[in-house]
Amino acid sequence: MSYEKIVKVGNIECGAKDLFLISGPCVIEEESIMMKTAEKLKEVSERLKIKVIYKSSFQKDNRSSLKYYDGPGLAKGVALLAKVKSNLVFRC
Repeated sequence: MSYEKIVKVGNIECGAKDLFLISGPCVIEEESIMMKTAEKLKEVSERLKIKVIYKSSFQKDNRSSLKYYDGPGLAKGVALLAKVKSNLVFRC
């Protein structure tokens, strides 16, 4: 008996037989970087017919120094991710 665990992320079934990609900047940086990255990932998604889950963290607390940028925080981070989602809906 085989057991498959399927978890839905938006309209993407993770654990299904179809290949998908999770990608994006490790931590949210500038809006322009996020949008350029999302645009490129959308191009790849459409060209290769592969679903993409865009990810980027609003806070990274695993930096090796207190001087390193750790992200914009929850409120600004969620707002930037919402902008990526509303401007660049990924479709296959």
